[in-house]
Amino acid sequence: MKLMIAPESCGSEKLTFGIIWIPVGSTVKPCHSHPGTEEIIYICKGDGEAWVDGDIITFTTGDTILLPSGSKHMIRNIGDENCEVIFMYSPPTSPENYNFYPEIKFKKYLRINISNAKHLLDAGLDIICFCDDLGRGKSID
Repeated sequence: MKLMIAPESCGSEKLTFGIIWIPVGSTVKPCHSHPGTEEIIYICKGDGEAWVDGDIITFTTGDTILLPSGSKHMIRNIGDENCEVIFMYSPPTSPENYNFYPEIKFKKYLRINISNAKHLLDAGLDIICFCDDLGRGKSID
């Protein structure tokens, strides 16, 4: 993580701005919240998921996500390249002001390709989700 604009670095009074790089298969953890501070993340590159107050939001390059003030959240890279994410907080904050929730974790899942799904169904396994060739989850109804 690199803070580019922050009260400590340049005297900003209304926001904090920075960038984070998330390696393939990694999660930004622990789950945390920013009391009294909204966060916006913009996905410059990569595919991932955001866990926000128990909901999972899938994201890809070009997406923007608002994390409401006080929301519990974390993100993970589910793609095949490093994620590059720009973040902005308003009003400014820093990690020493976060609330942490290490007991909250993403659920683990098995990623399978659609070409294997039929074989698994034929074998009697219940499948609720498969991944397309880009690794993005799709539900099976």
